[in-house]
Amino acid sequence: MATVPRHLFVDSALASRAYEDSAMPIATGRQSRDRISSPAARNFCSKRYRNRIQRTVLEIGTGCGYAAAVLAQLFGTVVSVERCVRCTNWHARTFRPLRLPNLRLVFGDGSLGISGQPPFDGIVAAAAGRSCAGLAGTVAQ
Repeated sequence: MATVPRHLFVDSALASRAYEDSAMPIATGRQSRDRISSPAARNFCSKRYRNRIQRTVLEIGTGCGYAAAVLAQLFGTVVSVERCVRCTNWHARTFRPLRLPNLRLVFGDGSLGISGQPPFDGIVAAAAGRSCAGLAGTVAQ
């Protein structure tokens, strides 16, 4: 987590507080309720997966991209799917300087799966569609 510059993913007005252990508004300009997870929460989820030695992870709901960047530091391949077009345009600019060749960003509805993608060793559900709203923020295996 120390290698991922969290200040790039939070609202620019809060960049000086980016490394506090709290959830914050994201920088993509989405709705005000959209937030980046606290570092402690992200660390918990990442450690849980890392202990299971997984190579390929699917993240549903890229959001600001912070979690995807952290996961890319830990696993062989990370595929992150996001259905917000504003976010995917923002990701193209934010991820370029991070040079994460093992991270694949996909625009689409994660509830439909990823066409042509082999099975994943693990799935992180950072967002949920209308039919599974109660699962948002959970870790599935």
